[in-house]
Amino acid sequence: SMMKNMALNIREDGIGVARMDMPGRPFNVFSEAMMAELDELIERAATELTGLLICSGKNAFAAGADLAMIKDFANMRFDANWQEMRDRYSYLGKLFRRIERSPVPVVAAINGLALGGGLELAMACHARVCVDVDAPILGLPEILLGLLPGAGGTQRLPRYVGIEQGIKMMLGGTPVTPAQALAMGLIDAVVSLEQLIPTGLEMVKITPAKARWDTQDWQLPAADSALLAAPEWSDYCRKTSGWDKARHQLYPAVESIIQCVGHGADLPIDQGFDVEWDIFVDLMRDPVAANMVVTCFLNKTAASKWAAERVTEGATGPGQVAWCSQIALPRGFAHKTDLVDEDLAETLIVDELPSGNKPFVLLQKVNDDKQAVINALPNVAVIDYFDDLHAAQVVEIIAPPALSKAVVDIVSAMGKIPIWAIAPRSGSRLVLDTLRERLAASGLNDKQLAAAAWAVDAIPLFSCALNKPLGDGVSLSTQDRISGLNILGEVALEACQQSNGRYEELDVLAVLGLGWPKWTGGPVAFLAMLQRGELPAQGLASDLLVALEGLEEPLKIKAGYGRPVDRRNTAVGAPNSL
Repeated sequence: SMMKNMALNIREDGIGVARMDMPGRPFNVFSEAMMAELDELIERAATELTGLLICSGKNAFAAGADLAMIKDFANMRFDANWQEMRDRYSYLGKLFRRIERSPVPVVAAINGLALGGGLELAMACHARVCVDVDAPILGLPEILLGLLPGAGGTQRLPRYVGIEQGIKMMLGGTPVTPAQALAMGLIDAVVSLEQLIPTGLEMVKITPAKARWDTQDWQLPAADSALLAAPEWSDYCRKTSGWDKARHQLYPAVESIIQCVGHGADLPIDQGFDVEWDIFVDLMRDPVAANMVVTCFLNKTAASKWAAERVTEGATGPGQVAWCSQIALPRGFAHKTDLVDEDLAETLIVDELPSGNKPFVLLQKVNDDKQAVINALPNVAVIDYFDDLHAAQVVEIIAPPALSKAVVDIVSAMGKIPIWAIAPRSGSRLVLDTLRERLAASGLNDKQLAAAAWAVDAIPLFSCALNKPLGDGVSLSTQDRISGLNILGEVALEACQQSNGRYEELDVLAVLGLGWPKWTGGPVAFLAMLQRGELPAQGLASDLLVALEGLEEPLKIKAGYGRPVDRRNTAVGAPNSL
């Protein structure tokens, strides 16, 4: 058959070089089509080849699961039974296991980012060679999306690098550099890009076609086995990864990963995979995992496209740009823009409103109370950011039609996601102003507010609204949790009602731009949880419950949002026409 997502080149010595290169995609991902081709590749390797080298035709090796597939995964809890979910979710893991059980040696040549499923594929190969770069390109970031590495990752990683390192990487979600990966035993060689394929081919010739844990005498180091068996295993994992200082109880993926390793790492590996896949199904049936993956992954990915769709037709880019702000230049910005001195520039990026009639892009902190110049001058666009421009993943933008493309281009060059203002004074301000009012009206003192914030993981959000750091909330009574949920609920209702139905964007902005608690998926996803009875309603404020009853329609249908939004540039805060 003709493979569309990879090319197989069979050399004279019988070694096949399979180059993954999905057409029309920036990354290789595991779509249904890609998985079917991998399946075919393994069949062919067993019958026609003497060995197999898997590499990539993109700048990155491979990312994780395909967006469309993740969306299906998030929807499955509404219509599939446990066994159907188990069969579907374990498909990729079983495929990787077939690679590992291949009768001929399989080697991965990693030329760039290998994250999530991409690293799980590489770990299933019999050996790995990686390009020599300083960047952290190897990791399992699933925890950041509320998920666990479910294609064998929780079982293979600790067997390669040891329990402590494995737990740190999976619970932290932070990637490692090739040099670190080599030192910890995750990969076998680090070479220059020119040497990557030649070295990979040499490794195919000398690597046995067997995983180390498929040999008779394989066992975990005694110290690792002792760790797994210790009664304080869960505490140890949380301490090692820093989750003991965070609200791990609200993020079910934390305990899920701890259980996968705890129950699986000392078993024969096939039994370990069964542990992982059972736990993965249970996790995917939890609304928190679906909330996080929909907001932090699916809609975060779509948000830049939505912003571009609102650009006024005929608007032009920023041309030559001068950075006149006191804030340090964002990383990579100079490469992506035509940066010049102020007097030569067509567009100026500034902190204060200057005089003059060149186009200006004003950088404005959401908490600054200087009147937003939103409907002000025809030559001013605004970028509203939360607290620290460099740390912000998402910013809110406002611009007259003529500057609509310029401001989107500038935000993209900063490596951030632009969202057109969601409410007249910006969605960020709406959320923070409403929160400020609710906190003032709550009658709680700072200590009680800190406890309420801690109970729902809203310390950064509450601190920003109050413009002062709230300590860590130590006490954790049921009452604290209810106070926290009530405050979030009231703010969410107000924001939801003023968002012109732009629910997805409101959730992305709140979670990734304002520090709204991640576990909720955002204000609208949080209300949808309440509306569906996925959070216990006992003790919640009656006016909040009445308001929820009064909503005409479900806020979410399955994992998606209720009503489709007309994203063309007709909503508040977005330009209409030139």
